[in-house]
Amino acid sequence: MTLSPDQQLAEAARMLRCHEHQLAIPLCQQVLQLQPDNINAWRMLFELYRLTGNYQLLAQCSLQAIQRLPEFPAAIQAACMALRQLQQHQQAIKLLQDAIKQYPAWAELQLQLGLLYKETGDFSAALAAFNQAIALAPSLHEAYWLRADMLKQPTAAEISQLRQQLTRPELTDDARAQLHYALARALEFQHNYAASFAELTAGAAAKRRSLHYDHAAELAEHRRSSAPFGQQRFATACNSDVTPIFICGLPRSGSTLAEHILSSHPAVRAGDELFDLAQATRDVLSNAQQQQPFPLWAASMSDEQWHQLGQRYLERTRHLHSNGYFTDKMPLNYKAIGIIAKALPQAKIIHCQRHPMDTLFSCYKQLFADGIAFSYDLTELAEIYQAHQTLMQQWQQLLPGRIYQLRYERLIRQQQAETARLLAFIGLDWAESCLTFHQNPRAVYTVSSTQVRQPLFSSSLGFWQHYQPQLAGLATLLAEDIRQYQQQLPPR
Repeated sequence: MTLSPDQQLAEAARMLRCHEHQLAIPLCQQVLQLQPDNINAWRMLFELYRLTGNYQLLAQCSLQAIQRLPEFPAAIQAACMALRQLQQHQQAIKLLQDAIKQYPAWAELQLQLGLLYKETGDFSAALAAFNQAIALAPSLHEAYWLRADMLKQPTAAEISQLRQQLTRPELTDDARAQLHYALARALEFQHNYAASFAELTAGAAAKRRSLHYDHAAELAEHRRSSAPFGQQRFATACNSDVTPIFICGLPRSGSTLAEHILSSHPAVRAGDELFDLAQATRDVLSNAQQQQPFPLWAASMSDEQWHQLGQRYLERTRHLHSNGYFTDKMPLNYKAIGIIAKALPQAKIIHCQRHPMDTLFSCYKQLFADGIAFSYDLTELAEIYQAHQTLMQQWQQLLPGRIYQLRYERLIRQQQAETARLLAFIGLDWAESCLTFHQNPRAVYTVSSTQVRQPLFSSSLGFWQHYQPQLAGLATLLAEDIRQYQQQLPPR
């Protein structure tokens, strides 16, 4: 029985709801062959490519849709997203500039343009675009947060505008969080730390209300992450022309800085925060019909399946292989170090660490995407830090010599020596460009995009002490962790 286009779309929508994304894609493609102007089919195809992380095909099909339907806003947004993920920022900027000429009152285009400028280091253009977005749509609350770290000298009018927006009763929790965090950043720039912390507390509470987070399940996942690997044998090398460099650790521990330094080396491409390890794992487990939760299935994986997982990951990251080395800076990959070591024996693993109080307070005052849900409660942050430390000790015992411990403070105080040690661990020759990493023109996607455009600075060391009264409870919870960490630091 042949399905009509409407029936094919309905079946694709059902598959989308059931997370059968790969099966839904050809149905949308078949509809578009018969009905190339079917907007619903295009929209669904965009979403399916996004969910499967296939940004190359998302870019191709969205640009094709723009050619056919020039006044199709969803295609413009999809193309911009795909080009951004493919690190083709200049093409995305040109696309948005052309769209803004066509839709000058569309504030979201200015928002996306500002984000692209920010990621490429053009902060004056980024700030102008965010301000224009706010002028067009004062209720576009994301723009206030995205510009917050660039408003080094916030005016009374800008602070008043934030406070005025916060009085609106119809605000969602997400919008309220963005405004509170933006106001907290502005007050911090004014050295009004007590008022800033009050805004952080309100913002964190609003963000947490918008999330579904099971803290006990997260801690349990930390506890079991290394368990299936206790009896595993790990290869130490394999024949490969490409070396992935996994940079992991808790958020705000210096991983973006490490990636920016390494990607300033001529042999290294930056991959930023890649989802390809998780997707490659899902692909292999799906083929093997594995149903056990992460990472209990690892105990029953065959050598051939581990090889397939590694090869699938390399296939998905092929666009990053041109220089021989590439980085994967997904911070929470520290829970998957056993998987990395089994599937990719040639991989280099870097674990970034920073003073516990600086790390956790920096997490607390950062508005993340939804994947870092533990960062909006100080007690939960302390418990995650301790679970993370225990897990890393287990990985060090299972994989001696395989994990480089990169301490943020050592890098700040001994930049050249620590950079040389890092490059030697990876197997790279010295490159002077790694010391001038702030001149690296690559796009930086993470919340550290403004910081890594500067030479190393020490003002962030101990910054949490400005909030010492408010953070006394956290410091008490972490007293032993702080003592141990400080013992491992070089003398000043």
